Amino acid sequence: MEKPNIKYGLLLSKEQLDVLTKSGCYNRLNVYRAICEKTTIEPYEIVKRGIHLTINRGECLYPNTQIEKDLDINRKTVQEIIHELNMVGIIKSTTGNRGTVHINQALSSWVIEGVDKPITNPFYSRNPSCQATKGLKPKKPKVLDSIKESVNDSSLSPVDKVNVAVPVPESQPTHSADMPLKEPSSSLISSPSPSVQASVNIPSSDDDKNKYAAQKQGSSKFGKYKNKFQKHHAKNHKH
Repeated sequence: MEKPNIKYGLLLSKEQLDVLTKSGCYNRLNVYRAICEKTTIEPYEIVKRGIHLTINRGECLYPNTQIEKDLDINRKTVQEIIHELNMVGIIKSTTGNRGTVHINQALSSWVIEGVDKPITNPFYSRNPSCQATKGLKPKKPKVLDSIKESVNDSSLSPVDKVNVAVPVPESQPTHSADMPLKEPSSSLISSPSPSVQASVNIPSSDDDKNKYAAQKQGSSKFGKYKNKFQKHHAKNHKH
């Protein structure tokens, strides 16, 4: 039995038409034509792993590997073309238990020879979204890329490049003014010297200054050994 003569009713926006007629290594219109030919007019069921799944009217069960074989193009080119068609809302690709299914959103109807009324596509979108990328995995922007761009910016001064803020992970708690600071556990970090209180009496006379200096010197370990040595030397010299 010969296939009936089918005419496709396509309604495209300017952005969609620009993508389909875009010049490149391969004609994107050929890929979309193959998708239109595979788009289902009459719903049918498939069985996967013992589960009955339905392919509805307006959907196209057409994996990228099969597109590569049918049109003789490489996998990377197929992925780029499918991604562009999704971005302008011509199709909407989903991946699930049924496999890779492309919903044809730019196909409004089919006109079949011998049928009085055209068959409408329930998935046709008059105002398609330009971000219809469900089922695709867009690249996530890296946080360090924005920091590198800001550091490499020629308009920044050397001081500004040093002061570029690095984002703090959410798991690391930030310090606030109300939180007490913990003392460093490492013995290599010296603690700040205590401030001199205003109540300390500073000696004025020479005798008091000598006593104060002797007491201060004797408080340290080296001062104790020095005082002991001086007493022992004075005692021997006296004898």
